[in-house]
Amino acid sequence: MPHMDRLKTSVLLMVLVLLAACGTASNVVYEAPTDKVTFQSVNITELPANVDVPADVQKKLLDSLHHELYEERGFSKGNDLQLEYRIVSYTGGNRLKRFVAGGIGNWGEGDMVIQTKYKDMDGKIIGELTTRGKIGSGIFGGPIKSAARRVAEKIAMYTTTIRQ
Repeated sequence: MPHMDRLKTSVLLMVLVLLAACGTASNVVYEAPTDKVTFQSVNITELPANVDVPADVQKKLLDSLHHELYEERGFSKGNDLQLEYRIVSYTGGNRLKRFVAGGIGNWGEGDMVIQTKYKDMDGKIIGELTTRGKIGSGIFGGPIKSAARRVAEKIAMYTTTIRQ
């Protein structure tokens, strides 16, 4: 009987791993700063989206950027570096289809594309990137908000790399 309990537990853990939200993101750098930039503070500005995006998704992205830059990476709020971003593409996908597909293929997949510009204190653009986030599966289909969180992580990681 103990063997059967371990087997059930193992199967349950495997199922939970397969159902966990699988948000991913990647950056495409269009213009990298020619030199490392010296900054301690970052000001985040959300520009109006080019497409319709639910308010809760926009809020999740902004909150995640604040968390990633100020709490996780230790930047302070200020004007040393201006980070301006805009959502330029958004498809919420279908959460039920993502759940049914279980991460196989792209049935029900949701995605978003964010354009980010970095400006120095004089307002000169010193860098630009586009970040794509997507959700292809997850528990009960996975929320599109997990893609927003991954996008924020990627933007924050890149922000850290341009810092001197």
